Amino acid sequence: MIQPHISCILYKIPVISKDHSANFFSVHPTLTHINFHHMSISKQYNRIIRKELRVHAAWFPIVNVYTIGDYGIIENGLFVRRGNIKKDFGVSLDVLDSPDASINFKSTSTTIIKLDGGVPVQTIPATSITAQVKVQFSRTKSFLIKSPSIKVKAIASPNTVAQTLAAHPTWRPNYKVVYEIYFAKKAIVISTKDSNTELVFSGNATALENLDLGNVNLNMSFTKAVGLDIQGKEGVLGLGLFQVSNGGMDAVRGAKKPGKVTAVKVSEMELADDL
Repeated sequence: MIQPHISCILYKIPVISKDHSANFFSVHPTLTHINFHHMSISKQYNRIIRKELRVHAAWFPIVNVYTIGDYGIIENGLFVRRGNIKKDFGVSLDVLDSPDASINFKSTSTTIIKLDGGVPVQTIPATSITAQVKVQFSRTKSFLIKSPSIKVKAIASPNTVAQTLAAHPTWRPNYKVVYEIYFAKKAIVISTKDSNTELVFSGNATALENLDLGNVNLNMSFTKAVGLDIQGKEGVLGLGLFQVSNGGMDAVRGAKKPGKVTAVKVSEMELADDL
């Protein structure tokens, strides 16, 4: 089995302790490559997730430890975890599961081509040993975000939780609570730094035919250095957040007000060239 591939920007992210001192940690201890790039990549990624899934982005994507009931602050547009309300405030949590969703996002002017023996084809034969998929990014700062299966977990009664927190003497109004987790499987998250960047996938013909590009049985190469480069991993992609307001819960901008918990189906989504 081909090992999952991660190559990424390494940021030092502040975590505010209870005495309000700032500590810093690196996003993941097992990252194999480190590239440095402008911090705006996180804002662009957050923009996409908020527009398409209506929730905040989990930063760093996929390789993180976010869970239901986490609370924290928004810093530079990103959620920064401070702790968990179950442990720190003694709040009990009932969690619901939703049906699977999926995401299949590519920036505008991004082309995906199936190849067999180097020749473009409509369908890749299951027996092919020369199959490839080529992804062409004509513009800089483009994104490819795919996962065939996203499981959504949610707090069953967020308003009840918010009322409990509102009555706690040490709860602060600027805290945000994670009431939804979007957990992506077989994910791929790519962002380009330069225009005319190409990604080439090879390996399992069935995965290539289905454009299952986060499959761990695929090899990936690219013609130019990229920013975000996560392939073949599973983890949290998005966070539904609420804040306590007027003694109850208020979904933070970018998230739907919770009612019936349902997954969002996303198919071949395109973001206008406003990145």
